[in-house]
Amino acid sequence: MDVPEPLVDEDLPCGVGLLGTVVALDEREVPRLDDHRDGPGVGVPVRAFARLEQDLLDGGVRRPGRDFALFGLVRGFGFNRGRLLESIGRTSYREAVTAISERDAVALLEIVHEGASDVGRESFPSSVLWALSRLIPSDACVGYQEADVAGGFRVVDLIEVVGEPLSPAAEAAYDTLGRQNPMHCQLHAHESRVLRLSDLLTRRQRRTLEWNAIVWQPHGIDDALRLWLPAEQGRSRSIYLERSGRNYTDRELTLLSLLRPHLVRMQRSADFRRRFDGDNGLTSREAEVLGWIARGKTNREIASRLFVSPHTVRKHIENIFEKLGVRTRTAAARHAGGTP
Repeated sequence: MDVPEPLVDEDLPCGVGLLGTVVALDEREVPRLDDHRDGPGVGVPVRAFARLEQDLLDGGVRRPGRDFALFGLVRGFGFNRGRLLESIGRTSYREAVTAISERDAVALLEIVHEGASDVGRESFPSSVLWALSRLIPSDACVGYQEADVAGGFRVVDLIEVVGEPLSPAAEAAYDTLGRQNPMHCQLHAHESRVLRLSDLLTRRQRRTLEWNAIVWQPHGIDDALRLWLPAEQGRSRSIYLERSGRNYTDRELTLLSLLRPHLVRMQRSADFRRRFDGDNGLTSREAEVLGWIARGKTNREIASRLFVSPHTVRKHIENIFEKLGVRTRTAAARHAGGTP
C-alpha cells in the first residue's frame, strides 16, 4: 500500500482529504454507522459514490440516538463532484483511498467530526486521541506532545490518553540517550511524513541500544507511529501511537497519513480557542473563526475547516465585530495579532 505524500493545511483544496475518502466509495450500499465495525472491510475503487452522496446531501447518515451530521462535510463549501475528483487526481490521496475499506472511511470521518465538534481548551482534543487509539490499536502509549527543542529538549505540553507516565530513569535518558531514538523530536520537528519506528530500526538493532533497555522495553513499546504538526522554530508538536507485540501495518500508516491535514486543523482551532475564548466575551466558536480570519481565510474556507455553512460563519463574524467593536476583517485580525 502506497502512503500518500504529506499535505499541509493550505495544500488541501476544499473537499480533498477525508472527503476524498468518501468520494472513493462506489455505488454499493454503505454500511450504517451503527454496524460498520462488524464484518470484513471492503476495498473501494475510485468511482462515483452515489448512495453515500445522497445520504450526505439529504441531511446526514444517522446513528441511533444522535445525528452524525456528515452533511456538514459537503454543505460547508458547495459540493461539486467533478471538481473534487479532479482535485483528488492531482494528489496521491487518490491512490491511498483506493486501498482502504468503507469501514475505515467511515471511521476516519467520525474522527474528523469529533475534532470539528470539540470546543474545549485542551491544546489538542483528547477525544480525538481516544478515537485514534481505537482506530489504530495502541496499548503502550497514545498522546500529543509539544516540546521546546531549541538547543535541548523540554516538554511544555503533554496530553496522554493511553499509557503510564515515564519512569524517572526514562525521563533522565532524554538528555543523554534521546538521539538513539530515530524518531526523536529534535530530529524531525518539521517533518511532514508519518514515521514508523519499524521502518527505521529492526528489532535486533533496537535490542543493542541503551534507549531500548531504559525506555522501550520497560514501557512495552515494540513499534511506534509519530506525526508532527506545524510549529514555530525551536518548537515541536507531535502525535504519537505506540504498542507492544506486532508492528504497525501499512494500512494503519496510511490511515494516520490521511488524517494528518485534519489533525493540523484541529490543533490550530484548539490554539485559537485557548488564545481568544472569553476575550471580549467571544465564544469558543467565535474564537476559532477569529483565529482563521487572522490567518487570512475567507468565509468559505473557514466554513470548510469548521464543517459549518458560510452563513453560520457570517453570523459568527457579525458577533465578533460587535464584541470587539470593529467593522472590518483587517481590524479583527489586528486584534488577534495577524493580518488577513
